[in-house]
Amino acid sequence: MTYPGPEEHCSLNIRDDNLVVRIALGGEQHPASTCESEAKKTAGAAIAAMPH
Repeated sequence: MTYPGPEEHCSLNIRDDNLVVRIALGGEQHPASTCESEAKKTAGAAIAAMPH
């Protein structure tokens, strides 16, 4: 897969100890104007769901 994808508006890579989260958003559901805040919120939820 090539990054960024043709419909990808933003991406975020987060590393927390041994956990790596990659969020890539785009398309009509995730317009460029809101995708950064959505990516941060989604990454935060993924990290919070993992045991530390």
